[in-house]
Amino acid sequence: MLEYISAPEAAKKWGISERRVQKLCEENRIPGVAKFSRM
Repeated sequence: MLEYISAPEAAKKWGISERRVQKLCEENRIPGVAKFSRM
């Protein structure tokens, strides 16, 4: 089963800013990215 982590969790794990993680996701530079809404 796949495990998902949030942008803030990834930022903390990788030692980069949350905004940088978001930009990398937008640019499709992180394999396996899936976007979920906050509804």
